[in-house]
Amino acid sequence: FYQTERLRHHPSIVLWCGNNEVSNGWFDWGWQKQFNYSAIDSTEIWNANKYIFEDLIPKTLKQIDKNAYYWPSSPMYGWGHPENNTHGDAHYWGVWWGKQDFEVYFEKTGRFMSEYGYQSMPALKTLKTIADTNNLSINNPEIRNHQKHSYGFENIDDAIEKYLGKENSFEEYIYLSQIAQATAMQIAFDAHFSTAPHCMGTLFWQFNDCWPSISWSAVDYNLQAKALHYTTKRMFAPIYIYYRPDNDIIKFYVFSDDKNIENLKAKVEIYDFYGKLINQSDLKTNISSNRANLINFSYTELYKNLKPKEHFAKVSIYSKDSLICSRAFYFERDKNLKLPQTEISINKTIVENQIQVVLFSDKLAKHIALEADGVIFSDNYFDILPGEVKTVSGSIAKGKKLEEIDLNFMFYNVLTKE
Repeated sequence: FYQTERLRHHPSIVLWCGNNEVSNGWFDWGWQKQFNYSAIDSTEIWNANKYIFEDLIPKTLKQIDKNAYYWPSSPMYGWGHPENNTHGDAHYWGVWWGKQDFEVYFEKTGRFMSEYGYQSMPALKTLKTIADTNNLSINNPEIRNHQKHSYGFENIDDAIEKYLGKENSFEEYIYLSQIAQATAMQIAFDAHFSTAPHCMGTLFWQFNDCWPSISWSAVDYNLQAKALHYTTKRMFAPIYIYYRPDNDIIKFYVFSDDKNIENLKAKVEIYDFYGKLINQSDLKTNISSNRANLINFSYTELYKNLKPKEHFAKVSIYSKDSLICSRAFYFERDKNLKLPQTEISINKTIVENQIQVVLFSDKLAKHIALEADGVIFSDNYFDILPGEVKTVSGSIAKGKKLEEIDLNFMFYNVLTKE
């Protein structure tokens, strides 16, 4: 009663749930057999469960907040049940626990996706605080002690192999694990946003860590932001572009959080990885808020000369002449892309206790990860499209000089062959 009254106006609370996974556990996890419940025991326990979560709690909640949304158990159905896609909130763990491909998220989208996730490694800096720095690998017993899932490393390995290819060093393994995690969650976000208003909520597991572990977090124990953190920041913009496969054709959708927008121009350009324009199309469109708005390009015509391993799509939304949002889309998993070898030019300056980094590549450069001690960048783990300039910034200690900042970076192209 106290907590409900205290928290009822908090903006982060969208749904009150009676419990976490009790219904799921009762019907799917064999508790009755595990704890040797008799038929009489089971009936008594289940009736008590129904009284608490379907009668007592909702009645009490309505006394405090008559407009509160309530659901007895989060979720009511496990991820193996079809009702998970249509009733209440959903926890979907078929990708992690069930080892399914990331694309399954497009098939398994519920009304409010309140729990799903994928693991990755924390930053190397964080791992150095828990393990012998002379023996940094996933075989290090100290590091393995910080992985508490029975087949966590196996799943991370599988994701890297299926979507990105093999690593050559422990540093590359950390980097690729974070790209794989971000890829999984990006596909989930695309799946969820592109079905709105069927799905009107998505909440991934998890934001941070309570100890330095290999986990599902977007930010590790030492507050080092992973690739997922930056992916989430981009994907949850107030207005953004999402995709959904339709009979092997990728279609694009726009979602706006808070307002209808009319008289927009949607533009799609197909490029090769060297910057050559292959095809393009534009049209006038309107956006209705809180729903996925299909951009009605002539997709068959647009993809006529498409080479999925060598081309990408850049989709942009304009209001008059002002760019609202833009996003690049790829037609194959990263490991199958014929990425060019390229060099990235980097220029760094300091402006009012901020380091500004300007990057340029004349060819496509994927998954650029910047690292400088003590700096949290405004964006990271991003792509640079051919011929485009990318500027990021980050706060630094007052009085710090440019030559004192050791800026390092890694990007995906150098791990692949042309």
